[in-house]
Amino acid sequence: MTHMQSLIASFALALLVTACAGVPVAEVRNSLASAKPCCSSYAQLQFKPLPPGERTKIELSTSSPVFPLSVGSAYVEALALPPSVSFLVIQALNTEYLPKATYPDPIFIFLDAAKQPIAEEKELPIQWNRHQVFPALYEYYYGARVAVPAAARFVVVSAHPNSSRVQVAIAELGNRWPVHPAPVGTIALVPQ
Repeated sequence: MTHMQSLIASFALALLVTACAGVPVAEVRNSLASAKPCCSSYAQLQFKPLPPGERTKIELSTSSPVFPLSVGSAYVEALALPPSVSFLVIQALNTEYLPKATYPDPIFIFLDAAKQPIAEEKELPIQWNRHQVFPALYEYYYGARVAVPAAARFVVVSAHPNSSRVQVAIAELGNRWPVHPAPVGTIALVPQ
């Protein structure tokens, strides 16, 4: 084995070990519990535009803003909705490899033009599915389709900070694995 092959093998092994470690859910929840909220009102959040008709990934992490929701403080992403959007297709992606996989249990707070809350969607009836990235390469997720209130102009996206809803993933060989919720993770959105 050449020196370069050895380096590549070591790097691949390090990535595999890191990926298989999973999200440290207890540590993330402890960090969140001691985090100071960024804002006292929805209007103080920084809103990014959600592109129309595109699949956009939202990364919720320990560096995301913390905001107090009805279920407790959570990491959030604030988005301006595109005009004439009627639905959001939600994909809460698995964040790691099985059996250490977690997923963000999504919460959506819809806001009107004055950035006041008009609807909250949580405990969505999400179902396991997959999105093809390349032939034979998939992203697995728990998805749902949510109606956007007619008066909604903004949405605040979060992962439920204290969810206990365990989902199931089915591996390629048919094995079933529990997938636990985490207060961080990736949520993809497609406005329709």
